[in-house]
Parts: sequence; structure tokens; C-alpha cells
Amino acid sequence: MTNPGRNDPCPCGSGKKYKTCCLASTESTEFRYRRLRQIHAEVIPRLTDFVMDNFDREFFEEAWQDFNDQQATQPFDPLSPMNVVFMPWFLFNWIVELKGPGRKEFVDTTIAEIFLVSEIANLTSDEQLLLSTSNRCPYTLCEVARVTPGEGMVLSDLLRRVTYEVTERAASETLKRGEIVYCATSEMWGIKSNVGTGPYALRPTAKRDVFALREWMTEQSGTNQITSEHLHEFEYDIRNLYLNQLAGTLAPPRLANTDGDPMVPQKLYFELESADTAFHALKSLAKGWTAKELLERAELRDGSVVKAEIEWLGGKPEARARLGGPVLLGLLKIDHERIIVEVNSNKRAARIRKLIERRLGTAGRYLNTLIEPIESQVQEMWNTAATSPLENSFIGSNNSISPEEEPEVRAMMEETARQHWESWFDLPVPALDDMTPREAANTNEGRELLESLFLLYEIHNEEAADDYLKADIPALRRELGLE
Repeated sequence: MTNPGRNDPCPCGSGKKYKTCCLASTESTEFRYRRLRQIHAEVIPRLTDFVMDNFDREFFEEAWQDFNDQQATQPFDPLSPMNVVFMPWFLFNWIVELKGPGRKEFVDTTIAEIFLVSEIANLTSDEQLLLSTSNRCPYTLCEVARVTPGEGMVLSDLLRRVTYEVTERAASETLKRGEIVYCATSEMWGIKSNVGTGPYALRPTAKRDVFALREWMTEQSGTNQITSEHLHEFEYDIRNLYLNQLAGTLAPPRLANTDGDPMVPQKLYFELESADTAFHALKSLAKGWTAKELLERAELRDGSVVKAEIEWLGGKPEARARLGGPVLLGLLKIDHERIIVEVNSNKRAARIRKLIERRLGTAGRYLNTLIEPIESQVQEMWNTAATSPLENSFIGSNNSISPEEEPEVRAMMEETARQHWESWFDLPVPALDDMTPREAANTNEGRELLESLFLLYEIHNEEAADDYLKADIPALRRELGLE
């Protein structure tokens, strides 16, 4: 949206011209923000240099381990993406125990406080104010309620249950509504901004675990109102939730099919004595299809089958329940004197080979198996399926597979997506605290979790190249009575 001209009606709705209404306030806010950033750019490098000059590498390592609750598997890395949140925490929140001159007891302090005392004569009043307002700001978990790219966003603190607006030029360019950020917010001259923000946002569906943490915090503290003091008290628990969620999000996905078997696409080749004999021996693998229906799709010559396709249908009970019907385990393509069987795991390959050899006997002879590497585009699609919160649905991919290149993969995906959304309403969803969508729609907390799930679907929809990969959110809302 473009900014209004000086003589345009003021966006606030007062009926006045912009120049005589909100322009002065806007210009004042912009001036204060620019001045704030200038002070930040001048004093933070001096604070960092102060640490480098007065503390050794082991000091950083101790803080890094403390930040990770002694669970860090790698030493502190000055180039780590996590430094955008670790360094502000290290400078303004990490508690250092010092014994001052003439003191018998240790005093808890922060690096920023040490710097303030040591350099007070060399700091302007504005620099002192920035350091003071940034010091010991508690970290929390916030849902992005609204974003104005390039300007700022409205954050909803999920632990304290408060909403506020922050001015964040860079972060507002990448964050999306519904995502959850780990951050600490300060205020100076009436402008709220984040002292530190985690480099990666959590999925909207992480709200379920944040709510569980909040419930535990209220039980431990004996109050329903979480305050800033509680955020300090439970600092490690809050950060551990963020880091653990992050580890699960960034971990390499394990590619698996609906049976949980490692994904290994392959083709098995068999030599046939008779296509017609093979068809009639194997047609019952297509559970739910009649022989007549299969014959209608087959190619016949003089009353005998010469070419046909048979879907191998079945699957484990839990997979069938999740998908609302039989699972496509593989595809058998009969073509005159041979069969090509397409499956996506070693276990299914072994099973179908035994089935074919037992049913055909000497009328069919196994030749070989071709293992097909999952190429980059197919790999990305399966990655999405493996990590998706939709339990193996395929929404969210930003890649498209050409029908000429991978028709069997596309067919499987389209069918899986269709089956998923038909059964989605009545299956437990982990992101809904294992409630079904219909159950969640009947409670206040359930509806809030549903909204987070829909926000995740919106993000996936923006990235999906094919329509069948997208969730029809309005239709889901109508079915659940949420419109």
C-alpha cells in the first residue's frame, strides 16, 4: 500500500487532510526510529569490543553452553545464524557473578551493566538510555498477528497473553502471519523494537506446545497470569522449547512411505508366457475393483488381454484409517510378454515379487530390479510429505513434477491428497492436541489451534505450484461451521 500524499484524506478516518492530521506524528516516529538505529549502530560495536578486550574465548564458550542449557553439541561459532539471538542475550541477559573491590559477596550482573559502569564517562545520555532499556528484557514466544512488510508487525505474546506493535524493518520483510518467534522487546522514546529475535520462526502449529508450556508455568507459579518476572524465572524452559522445536524443524527428514518404510522407488521386471494369464492371476490385487472394471481399461486382442494396468491396493490398518481407504502400494503394468511393477520401498518390492512368483509359477520369470534415484524435484516433494504436519499429505511443495516425467508419482500424490482431505475432519491431528478437527471446532482452545493450523496451510498454499497440493481453507471452514 502506498503512503498517502500530504493533501490526501488521512488514513485514520478523521476526514482531515493527512498533512494536518497524522503526518506530523508519522514524521516524528520515523525521526525517533532513525535516531534509535543510529545510536544502536554506534554503541553496540563498542559494547562488543569491550567484551573482546576484557574476556577470553572460554567466556563465550561458557555463555554458549548456558544458552543451550549445557546441551550444545558444537562449540561457539562466531558465524552461526543463532548469533542474532545469542549475542543480544549474551550482552544483555546472561548473568555474570562478580565480586567488586572491597566486596565480600558476589553480585549478579550483566555484561551491559558492567560496560555501563566502566564506560559511563564516555557514553552520552541517549547511549546510556538505550543500554538500560535493552538490559534484562525477558525473552518470550510471540505469534505474528499482523505484518506490514518493511515497517513492523503486531506480536501476540502467547505466554503473557498481551498484544503489542513493534517497529522491525528487516524482520517484517520475511515473517508471515501466524508464525511464532522467540524474542525480547524493549521500548525507548515510545518505540518498541526487539532486542533479539531468533533467526528462524516456528510453524503456527507450535502454538499447541507453547500453550502446554504456559499451562505448566501457571501450575508451577500458582497463578493464571504470567508476568515478566515469570519469563525470567522460566527462561531456560522457554528457550528450550524454542530450540527443541527448531531442531525438529531443521533436522533432515526421513523419507518414508505410508507404511513407514524407507522410500526407495524401484521397478521390477518379469517375463511372461501370457499377458492374459498374468492378468487373471493378479487382478485380485486391485482390491475394490471388479474384473469387469479392470477389463474395461485393458487392451484386448481376440478376447484376450494384451495390455493392462493393475493397482496393488492394501496397506496397514493405521495407514488405511489415516487415508480413509486402501493405500496404493504399487502399480503393475502388463505389456504383452512382460510386467513392470512400480513400488517405492524394498519391503514392497520383496512382497510383490513373492506374490507374483507364487501366482504365476512357471508362467512368469523374474528378470531384474531397477532402483530409481529420487531426483531433485521428486526429492523436494517427498521431503514436504515427510515433514508436513498434515500426516503425509502433500500440500506445501514449491516444485512441480511434469506428467511426462513422473506420472505415477503425480497420480499417487493426487489420490493421496484427495483421500487425506476427505478423512481429515474425523482423524486426530497432532497439531490440534490429537483432537479431530470436528472436536477442536467445539472448544475455545481447539478453535484457536485450528486457526494456527489454517495459517500454516495458507503459508503452504502460497508456496505450492499445483492446485492439488493446496488446502481449500474456505471449504474446510464451512464444513466445521467456522465461517
